[in-house]
Amino acid sequence: MKFLFIFLLFFLTLNAKYYISNISKLEVLNEPITNITTRVPFKCEIEIEDTNNLGKDSFFYFLTTNNSNQIILENISTSPINSKNFENRFYFQTKSGKQLNENLKFSLEGTLILNWKARSNSLLLGYIITNNNKNPVYLDLSLKDIKKIEKLQIEVKEDLDLGKIVAGGVLDSRTTGSPAIVNIQGEYMKKVEIFIPENVNIKNQQGDILQVNLDFREESVLQNSKRILNKTLGKEVNGKGESGDVYIDGRCKTHSSSLGVYKGSFNIRVIYDE
Repeated sequence: MKFLFIFLLFFLTLNAKYYISNISKLEVLNEPITNITTRVPFKCEIEIEDTNNLGKDSFFYFLTTNNSNQIILENISTSPINSKNFENRFYFQTKSGKQLNENLKFSLEGTLILNWKARSNSLLLGYIITNNNKNPVYLDLSLKDIKKIEKLQIEVKEDLDLGKIVAGGVLDSRTTGSPAIVNIQGEYMKKVEIFIPENVNIKNQQGDILQVNLDFREESVLQNSKRILNKTLGKEVNGKGESGDVYIDGRCKTHSSSLGVYKGSFNIRVIYDE
C-alpha cells in the first residue's frame, strides 16, 4: 500500500513600516567623564522623519521606558513642539486641530544612563499608531553623540623624601630632602582641584610616630584640614591635557628619641573644577 503525503507551505510576510527619528539641540547638563560617569541629566529635541503626510487621527505613542545597550532614558518628561498631545500621545494635528503638514517634533528631558562597555545604540522610542497599524520609531543615539571629558589620572613622578638629620632636628623637603612630584592628566584646558591632607603621620619600625606638615609649593588654600591647589591642564600631550609638575613639600620636627627610618603615605585627590 502506498501513501501520498502532501505538504502545503505557506509563507506570509508582513511589511511593517518603521520610522527613524533625529535628535537635535542635545544638551548634556554635566559633561560625563569617560568610563566613569553613569548618569547625566539632559534635554533635547526629537523630529520623526517621514511623518508629514499621516492622518490627523494617527498619533505617536512615546514609551516611558526606552533603552539600548549603550544608553537608557530615565525619568523622562516630554512636551510637544508643533502638535497636540495627551500625556504621552502626540497627534498629527496642530495645536488648533488642523492637519500637521510637517514632521512631528517634540522635546525630551530627563536622565541618560550610560553603559561604556556596550555597542548597540538603537533606541526604540515608541510607536506610530495609524489605521490600526503599530509602527516602531527608532532613534540612533550613542556615546559618540555625547561630548565627554577625559578621565583624570595622577602620575607620581617622585615620592616625598624628607632626608636625613640628627635626631631632634627638623626634616624639610626644601632643605634636607626633596619634594613629591606629581603630574595630573585629563581633558585639555580643563580646570582641576588637587587635594592633599594638611598633616600625615609617619612611623618607624618600633611604631614611634612623627607628624609631617604637607603643603604645595605653589600658592594654595587650607580648608577643612585639606590643602587645595587649583590648576589648569594647559599642557597638551597626545590630545590630552596635563598640569605639568606639581611639587608637594613636607616638614617634620623630630625628637631626640626619634631614631630609625620613618615611613608613611598620603592620598592625593583630584576633581574637575566645574
